[in-house]
Amino acid sequence: MKGGLQKLKKDKRDLKFGAVFPLGKIEDLPREFSIGETAILDQKETDYCSAFATCAASTFQENVTLHPVWSFAVSKMISGGVDEWGQDLRDSLKVHQKYGAIDFNSYEFNFDPKFRDIKNFPEILFAEAEMHKKQSYFRIDNGNTFDDIRLALWANKDEKRAIITGVLWRPN
Repeated sequence: MKGGLQKLKKDKRDLKFGAVFPLGKIEDLPREFSIGETAILDQKETDYCSAFATCAASTFQENVTLHPVWSFAVSKMISGGVDEWGQDLRDSLKVHQKYGAIDFNSYEFNFDPKFRDIKNFPEILFAEAEMHKKQSYFRIDNGNTFDDIRLALWANKDEKRAIITGVLWRPN
């Protein structure tokens, strides 16, 4: 069994959320809170988990369902590993920052392996994707990941900013 999420390599260029925006104090948070409904997208038996996560987060922010198959192909263009199984979160986030995303209802793409390669998509999609570009993304890693995620969600609830996270799951 292969895992779709690839391990994220450390990169000192990553912007840490708590270093740019104040996180506040965990004791100031309500005991329980909800920031709203999120999209649940079915990746089937594919390795597209990172693209499904980034598109679900953008769907939450924009209230428009975005197409993870196109986003995954663009992430493979960025990483250069079209035939490599899975993807890391950084390259998946770069898709939304550098290129944007396309509306799910604009085109019909399936999980045919040819759609792992951006060359099999109409080039016009890059222009259409720009309307969904993000300004930046941040790494939340200030010591206590669970509390830092809660603090970041609470601090950004009014802007509907989302958190994307993953777990490396290996059968052994």
